[in-house]
Amino acid sequence: MAVYDEAGGNQGIAFHTSPNLKDWTYQSKIDGFFECPDLFELPVDENPARTRWILHAAAGKYVLGDFDGRVFHTTSGKEKLQVWYGNFYAAQSFSNTPDHRRIQIGWANAAAFPGMPFNQQMTVPVQLTLRSAVDGLRLFAQPLSELTSLRGPKHEWTEITPDTGDNPLRMLQGDLFEITLDFSPDGSESLGLDLQGACARGPRASFSLGFALKTSFPLTIRKEIVRQKRGRGYWITPRCGGKICAW
Repeated sequence: MAVYDEAGGNQGIAFHTSPNLKDWTYQSKIDGFFECPDLFELPVDENPARTRWILHAAAGKYVLGDFDGRVFHTTSGKEKLQVWYGNFYAAQSFSNTPDHRRIQIGWANAAAFPGMPFNQQMTVPVQLTLRSAVDGLRLFAQPLSELTSLRGPKHEWTEITPDTGDNPLRMLQGDLFEITLDFSPDGSESLGLDLQGACARGPRASFSLGFALKTSFPLTIRKEIVRQKRGRGYWITPRCGGKICAW
């Protein structure tokens, strides 16, 4: 069992074992984590013959390693990795799903919804996978495919070359949209989406930028020169289709 532990004045996650779920024996502790631990094993690149354990805590930070039931041996280096940023806290995952997916739900703490009769909310469920990336193994989170059943009519534009200020989505009306954008930079330094002042941008090296924002149109596509700081919280994937889709 993994529990949050402040013994000795150090915040961390301690591991205990029990033969009967009544009598518990302390085994080890890994410092530097704060509350809401989650411990699970995932295949690497969908290969069940190669796995790693993930130790994840409230702030969205995690480490990879080997776990023998008593001691967690970190293999991902001294620095913690991070899969979540912003209002995503205290996430927990479901085990033993029928299709063996690792599904996680977080708490959108401090998220504001003016005029609504509730305060904060849970996030949409995501599937966690462990994949090889440029800097090594990394945890990826993808909204569940079941969420597509909530989509309305689909609008699609293909093989377009927008200039600065062009707005191919100007005829759409609504309060909530899911946008899938694949693009080729073709010499541009970056591409950005300005969603009523909330900007999502990617450097030239990116071929696919994934994000989710609640917004209403108009939408303006604009090209800007920006510098990306490492580890800003979105993943780059080598996809390129020259396509814009909105639901």
